[in-house]
Amino acid sequence: GGSGSSGGAAGYMSSDTGAGGAVGAQEVGIRWSRSRGGPEAAAESWQGSGGRGVASLATPLQDWLLELDSVGFLMEYHRCLQKQFSYVSQVVERYAPKGSLDQRFFVDFGVLKLGHRRLFEKWCREEL
Repeated sequence: GGSGSSGGAAGYMSSDTGAGGAVGAQEVGIRWSRSRGGPEAAAESWQGSGGRGVASLATPLQDWLLELDSVGFLMEYHRCLQKQFSYVSQVVERYAPKGSLDQRFFVDFGVLKLGHRRLFEKWCREEL
């Protein structure tokens, strides 16, 4: 999160985004999801809510989990998540449609460790 200099979505942002970086990230994220066959409708629906995380919403699950925790501790949830979802936007649509993560997410995917829960919640607070 933050300045957009880290994480999986940063590689898709152009270097000339300047002060309007969020708009550039939105455009790039939506173009990227369309070119990859991703859920562009879900990503586009987030433009009106500030759109800070639109590029991240088009991110494949594995990249998203590594963005949340570069060490890879959250990868233990990848297999369960991948059974139902391909992209972050699909997870957000089901478990965080209003911007905060529903506690059902933790139950449904067996996220028992408090530190792991906090990483998911922090991402939602900062990106949605």
